[in-house]
Amino acid sequence: MENLLRLGPPEARRDYLAAHALVRTMLAERVDLLAPTTVRLRSTPLGKPVVVAPPDARRLRFSLSHADGIAMCAIAEDWEIGVDVESARHLGRDPLGGPR
Repeated sequence: MENLLRLGPPEARRDYLAAHALVRTMLAERVDLLAPTTVRLRSTPLGKPVVVAPPDARRLRFSLSHADGIAMCAIAEDWEIGVDVESARHLGRDPLGGPR
């Protein structure tokens, strides 16, 4: 929750909460849990969230990204995975010359 408190704008807090609800829901579904609230996460020293409970979900790895009302979550079993979402506001010109 300390990560949430670091975020300033209300939109950033909204995105953070929605993304974490998404990951808990997906993880709970993956291990056949009824309630996403039973999924417990903690942050590594580098800030990456990892599953700590329930025990049968610890083998799952996930990646979570969110920006400007968009959230993406990917889950893998026993191997690392990564996703990234960027705000269209922060993108520069398309290096291939296509529309932005």
